Amino acid sequence: EQVIRGGMVFNQELLDAVGGKGEKMRFDGGKLYLGSHSTYGHLQADYVAFNLYGDDYYKARRLRTTGHSLTWVGASLFSFGFLLLAGSDVPEGGAVIMAVGAAGLGSGIPLICKGNRILKGIASDYNSRLSPDYRPSLTFGPCRSGVGVAFNF
Repeated sequence: EQVIRGGMVFNQELLDAVGGKGEKMRFDGGKLYLGSHSTYGHLQADYVAFNLYGDDYYKARRLRTTGHSLTWVGASLFSFGFLLLAGSDVPEGGAVIMAVGAAGLGSGIPLICKGNRILKGIASDYNSRLSPDYRPSLTFGPCRSGVGVAFNF
């Protein structure tokens, strides 16, 4: 189970500080959004995620940034090595540069995926346990085999 900094109960003052209305948090295009898909919704989600999840949120952001950097550098080196290999009489230099570029691509893409997985987990955890519109309920009523009590949490 994940331990959340600052307690397990959502702080209404935090939501009031960002001007939120209790919407669900969404992950889309590598970013978290609270409310609308605007820059303001992204800033709200960043603020809430930073205050509730702290290190996990920053770890996911660092993984994504590092992964994107490695992928872009790897793709550039791979392309440069390919061009060098195609236009040179000495293929060893181009092959080495292509290998370094492929290593950058091979290590960057999993980092992006891992960062995305952590951010999706943050959004899912926020929506399931910490969202202001989430409330545990105790109901009494008809069930499949009679009458029963249900505690939803």
